[in-house]
Amino acid sequence: MPDSLKRLPVGFNWLTCAMLALVTNLGCDQQGNAPETDLKQGSVRKPDARAAEPGVIPAPNAATPPLPQWETPEEWVKLMSEARNLPQAQSGKPRSSGQPKQARRPITVGSMLGLDVGESEQETEPDLFPQYYNLVATGSNADFDDTIQKVEAIPDAGQRAVAYCAIARALLAEEAFERAKPWLVQGEKLLPQTRNSAGHEQLLHLYAKAFARSGDGNKAVELAQQIANLDLREETLISIPEQIAKTGDVEQALNFVETIPDRNSQSQALMQVTLVLARSNACNLALSLTEKITNEEIRFQALEGIVLELAKAGRGKQALDVVRQILFLHRRPWFLRALAKSLVGTGHLNQALEVAPLIDGTGEQSTYLMEVAIAVAEKGKSKLALEVVQQIPQRETKENALAKVATALLNAGEADGALEATQRLQYDNQKVRLLYRVASALHSRGEDARKIAVLKEAVAASQRSGEKPPLFSVMGVLSMETIPTEQGTSTQLKSSFTPEELQLAEYFLQAAQQK
Repeated sequence: MPDSLKRLPVGFNWLTCAMLALVTNLGCDQQGNAPETDLKQGSVRKPDARAAEPGVIPAPNAATPPLPQWETPEEWVKLMSEARNLPQAQSGKPRSSGQPKQARRPITVGSMLGLDVGESEQETEPDLFPQYYNLVATGSNADFDDTIQKVEAIPDAGQRAVAYCAIARALLAEEAFERAKPWLVQGEKLLPQTRNSAGHEQLLHLYAKAFARSGDGNKAVELAQQIANLDLREETLISIPEQIAKTGDVEQALNFVETIPDRNSQSQALMQVTLVLARSNACNLALSLTEKITNEEIRFQALEGIVLELAKAGRGKQALDVVRQILFLHRRPWFLRALAKSLVGTGHLNQALEVAPLIDGTGEQSTYLMEVAIAVAEKGKSKLALEVVQQIPQRETKENALAKVATALLNAGEADGALEATQRLQYDNQKVRLLYRVASALHSRGEDARKIAVLKEAVAASQRSGEKPPLFSVMGVLSMETIPTEQGTSTQLKSSFTPEELQLAEYFLQAAQQK
């Protein structure tokens, strides 16, 4: 046993170890040992439940059993744990290596291609597609030959067809069109043998898209026309121009759009082509094509995709100009959320704020501004985030935004900004857990005086709202301290409580007993 453990005081049991592990989880830099001196040398007076000194935190109103006697933080931790029936599984001990891990669903060729194994009743070797996909990057001929041998050894024609399609798609992803085509042809020869299987039409769909991706639109249409299911056939035909556009042949893609008889389907196919162009940074060409989309709602969806690509590319002003062409923004919460994050993420806060007046309804405007504020807070900019919150017109949404901004700032490591946002909250039931989290963050930074002040504020909010404090988290924050060392900092169990900490400790112990 290490000497440092041999010197620990009597009573330093697994509960103390649990607190050390807990504080490490709360973000402290290093895990330290309990003080080597006798804890009772630094003992403090026993808490007096009848004390009525100024500033003493009142005990919870509900009747509780008399408080057990305790003197040291270690004894307090033990009583808190017993009062809450803390299981040893929460002690921070690592999981035994002998415990079984959760089984993963194996990756198959079909699943990687979007072919659901359950529906098609097809199964393939689980490592086949990832193995070959890596080969495309490494270009290993020996491994390639080995993979082909595995595919040729698959007895079921449907499974073998899926595997050939997977190989071709891996090559097409690398734009190795000439190398991909022979494997598509090889797999397509197997399709007649799958005609009576449950997955036959799905295979036709996959091969039609793959041939289109290779640039062979005529073969793609030929396969699509063999699909008996009308919905799947229409879906396949709509996808063909998109796949052709990925080859760079936009003219051929647009020609195929014209061959689709249904106008709505034509609009959907054209929308997919515009999105391919937008993702390729050809946003101006994509915008010109949206004028040919006859279905208004589908045109708006195409514009949404273009706007997001413009925002991602840092073209915030042009993105805002396109947003002005989209009607019914209040019906597009997903788009607005993504737009807020993209504009803020590329440094276009002003453009993000200019979107708000374009949205109908104060409720929808408020929700959008909340998303902008959260996106700013996620970047750790507390002052700007709070300024955006102040622009939210709806009071209830502003309150909700403050809580979410505080959480985002805490996650970004901005405890001071999170505290300011939390203190602006009007409703105590929203303040409670945030204040305890801020106290924990200050504890991790070694700011013990400030963390105690925030803990007292959290206790007051808990009592006003009737909310129970997060006792397990409080145990580490109140009973541990961070001290400087030559190596940085060390976290250890306190040797005693200050008078302020005594009052807090008494309150939390009574709260634990009531639980």
